Amino acid sequence: MSILKSLVLHFEKIMLGKHANSRLTTSTLRKAQIDRVISVNPLMVLVCYANAVSLIMHFWNTDLRNITIFFMAPILVLITHNAYAVHQFKLRKMPDYVGTTAIEKVTAYCSISALLWGSSLAVLFSSTSANPDFIVSAVIAGMLGGGAVAMSFVPSALLAFVTPIAILTTIAMFMYPTLDTVLLGILFLIYCFILVRAGMVFAKNLAKSVCKDLEQQKNADTISILLNEYAEGASDWLWEIDSSGKMTFGVENFSSAIGTDISSWHFKFDNVQKAFSNNKLFVQQNLEAIQEAFVERIPLQEITFGVGPNHQNMVWIEVSGKPQFDAEGSFMGYRGFAKNRTLEVEDQKNIQFLANNDTMTGLLNRSSFFSKIDQAFANYLESGSEFAILYIDLDGFKRINDTKGHATGDEVLVEVSKRLKSTIGKTAVIARLGGDEFAAMVEVDKATSKTEEIADAIIKTVAKPIQCRIQEVRVSASIGIAFIGKDGKDTQSVVSSADTALYQAKHAGKDCYRVFDTSMNEQVHRMNAMREALEKDLDNGALKLAFQPFFRSSDQSLAGFEALARWEHKDFGFVPPDVFIPLAEQTGLINKLGDWALREGCYIASYWPPHMKLAVNVSVPQFQQESFIERLENILDETKMEANRLELEITEAVFADNPEAVMEKVTKIKRLGVSFSLDDFGTGFSSLMYLIKFPFDKLKIDRSFLQQAERDESAKKVLQTIARLGEQLKMETTVEGIETAEQLSMVSELNCTYLQGYYFGKPQQVIDIGRFIARDVQRMLAEKSADNLIAFTPERKQAW
Repeated sequence: MSILKSLVLHFEKIMLGKHANSRLTTSTLRKAQIDRVISVNPLMVLVCYANAVSLIMHFWNTDLRNITIFFMAPILVLITHNAYAVHQFKLRKMPDYVGTTAIEKVTAYCSISALLWGSSLAVLFSSTSANPDFIVSAVIAGMLGGGAVAMSFVPSALLAFVTPIAILTTIAMFMYPTLDTVLLGILFLIYCFILVRAGMVFAKNLAKSVCKDLEQQKNADTISILLNEYAEGASDWLWEIDSSGKMTFGVENFSSAIGTDISSWHFKFDNVQKAFSNNKLFVQQNLEAIQEAFVERIPLQEITFGVGPNHQNMVWIEVSGKPQFDAEGSFMGYRGFAKNRTLEVEDQKNIQFLANNDTMTGLLNRSSFFSKIDQAFANYLESGSEFAILYIDLDGFKRINDTKGHATGDEVLVEVSKRLKSTIGKTAVIARLGGDEFAAMVEVDKATSKTEEIADAIIKTVAKPIQCRIQEVRVSASIGIAFIGKDGKDTQSVVSSADTALYQAKHAGKDCYRVFDTSMNEQVHRMNAMREALEKDLDNGALKLAFQPFFRSSDQSLAGFEALARWEHKDFGFVPPDVFIPLAEQTGLINKLGDWALREGCYIASYWPPHMKLAVNVSVPQFQQESFIERLENILDETKMEANRLELEITEAVFADNPEAVMEKVTKIKRLGVSFSLDDFGTGFSSLMYLIKFPFDKLKIDRSFLQQAERDESAKKVLQTIARLGEQLKMETTVEGIETAEQLSMVSELNCTYLQGYYFGKPQQVIDIGRFIARDVQRMLAEKSADNLIAFTPERKQAW
């Protein structure tokens, strides 16, 4: 390795540090050094010519003329050759990789030039008279300064140029016996040291700049690659609109998303709507916000708008972007990201629909209806606006369900909801409270006749024959009417009054309406009588539990049973759960009823094979009791029931008052090993927050979704959305209400965990469920998995 190459590599290591081993970095640095040398070369040639000519002219009429010409001639030749070489080099293309050779040549040229200049200046300086020559001193300073500036970015060339001139001229100065020349020599040495140090600083700054530029270029290349991949394969895409409103990037993505070629479109920044309307497309939501941002030249922040051929077929796109300006501040257009959010928006609509509406009929659900009553009370207090509450119950609907099947019953409910909407009008609030119960709230005049006319019209329109797929059926309606303010001072009281009036309409022979008045207190007496009967039967064991099996969807093996309370009274007859359970809640018996069902169910289930679970419904008041956890622990201990086999079913209603306290209680119970399922999802308050925030183990999909999904594609999508939601949240899911093989085939596509319904088994008395268990045990034996069955104790064997 030559001395020059070693010198070049040494200084590169000093300048680049750890980057000196990078072939790209060193090559880029050398290119930068050569560019700077070339850029100042014309100036240096001019300086050298000027200094050489000045010296010749200065000594032309002296004895030193010949010596001056002798020294300046080779310098002028060297300068001319250098100027020509640089000119030729500039004509050639810079190679991709620059080695040390170019820097070595620059260093060698500087060394030769410095030796010529140094020796000539030293001789001329020392050959003058006793006093130092001013012109020679000025040329020495000029050559040192100019050369140091020109070569400051190439340390090896800087040293090769400054060092010979400094040494030779300083020696010549020190040869003078005067104090001034000695001081001048010392000053020149200090001057040279400063020049070299400054040159090294410039060189290091250049190296840092090169490394920074390379790093930025690397990042830019990486970002460019990622953006290209992103634009080509991601669901999001880049878009760009120029100052004329023409989209210059992302055209294909937008066109594909909305199903229309937009390559020829021009978006007017003050009228964005026009581009869509000109192409017969409807736009929904937030287009005004986009136009406002365009006009004011401000960023777009995740604005979602819908576009489509009609309001039923919309594509939802989210856009973000920033305005672009050139160096002079002129507007250049917009650039940003876009994303097709159609699936998310539709899912959110479905979830929102579940939260507020009954999926079968499209009417409001119970919680939404009660919220509307709360608002009506506020209006009543502020403006005196009067509202009537109509409670509507279908007569004979249970008979249709029992004789014609649930599918026919659902058709009846859908048709009745349509008739209610057409009869009551668009301004009324209509809801399906559950089962065959409907409700409406209408604004009324001071007189009540209008409300009674509406009730009479409802009765007449509901009584008309309903044509179902199988045959024509008939139902009638009983209606109870109460007025906000007059018949109740809050939501609960006015609803109770409407319910009491409905009972009177039922008692009067059905197919009629009754307006609440205080004489209807007989209903209260009946409720008290029923309460006393319920309390007595709870004590004497007249209530029974029925058990409905549920099965694993993977192999349709028995997974466990859901415990359901049943009450049959000597005077009241068979009382449905949707009657006596609300009664128990209203009269404070629900905790006693709930404890009985939980204890009785755990005791019976403790005798089942250990792989079978027991599901028990827990009411809101029961769960909200402070002592619920303690009572649950006592029941598990008394019945010897394994906690991990117990599943508590709760509805969203338990979260209405204090979600944080509920969360704490759920967490404590889960520590015992008990699991939780969210029951009747979509029929109550239905909020995604509950699914995300609370640690449910299972999501139970109400049978109404399945029934409606058989006939309505929209309802089927809702059912699929709920199933997908449970899967994404890693929850087990149970589909309730499976009654036919066709329904089973449909839900098999949903990847749900468990199946339940009359198709597999109706609620059974405890004495009748043995055949289900025996069949499952026989299946396990056939699959040679009897080891999974833990042997019963002698007492339990005897019991079975």
